Amino acid sequence: EWNVVLATVAMQMYSGMSDLVGVRRTFIGSLERDIVAWNTLISALVFNGHCQEALEFFPKMPEWSIVSWNLRLNCYAQVYGVDQAKRIFDAMPAQDITSWNLMATAYARTMQLDRAVEILKKIPARNMASWNLTVAAHAGKGDFYSAVECFSSMPEWDLVSLNTMIAIHAQKLDLQSARDLFDCMPKRDLVTWNTMIHANATMETPWASGNSIEIMAIHGVLPHGAAMLSVLKSCAHSGSLPGAWKRFLSMAADRDIPPSREHYCAMIHILASAGQLDEAHRLINSMPYSSDYESLAAMLGACKLHQDVGRGMEIADQILDSE
Repeated sequence: EWNVVLATVAMQMYSGMSDLVGVRRTFIGSLERDIVAWNTLISALVFNGHCQEALEFFPKMPEWSIVSWNLRLNCYAQVYGVDQAKRIFDAMPAQDITSWNLMATAYARTMQLDRAVEILKKIPARNMASWNLTVAAHAGKGDFYSAVECFSSMPEWDLVSLNTMIAIHAQKLDLQSARDLFDCMPKRDLVTWNTMIHANATMETPWASGNSIEIMAIHGVLPHGAAMLSVLKSCAHSGSLPGAWKRFLSMAADRDIPPSREHYCAMIHILASAGQLDEAHRLINSMPYSSDYESLAAMLGACKLHQDVGRGMEIADQILDSE
């Protein structure tokens, strides 16, 4: 048996570990349940992806707080869609900053960005999340002028704000501004690095195919699959076969990143384009995935370029068999 304070703390702990069995067991075994305990239970369900179950508890609650209303709003947005969420929003006895942000996020998730901006403009007092949502919504509409203007109007910036601005500069193909902002950032996280590496890879600059992954690790940020894929694509653009091969082999061996189908496909394309048909074919046959059209097509194109008729016929048969 638990008292309400210990039960709430325990539920928060279990929720952080995604242990919903522990959350439910603690809630059921508590001697009493106040509004905080109820909200903690529902919050655990919502943030672990069990919104439908969370909705079943609202009618059982003896009272609702603003936190309860916001949790219900979040559930409705995810389960029933933005229109039903708006009905909950309008029915709330009062809305706080979280309510407004949740409603704007619901519109943004369904790409109703004009409505998201409209909601955000009505917020009585914005917090950091509101500002960041507004910048992202403007950028999502392609209205970069308003996004930059909003960013410049912010009373302060956090890591999310700066990452969003780097992404905006990258979308505008203004890599110099993105790099200038990147260089002056006091802190960078995985999103920061991934955005810069992807932007440079897309623009086919040597920055991403260079030692960006190594510099990233020196700064204490461990790369993951998306960053490695961008680096491989950048190596493909720059024709750096040794650099690509080195990074591909290091993924599982040194960085504990199992190569995905996309990583294999990128490496096969690089090998084939460089005329390393034996290595490319060997990689196709040894990868732990079924051969996909993209990698086989890259291989077939390379066979044609390098006049390897026999191998080309074999690859063509594989393509036909896979259809």
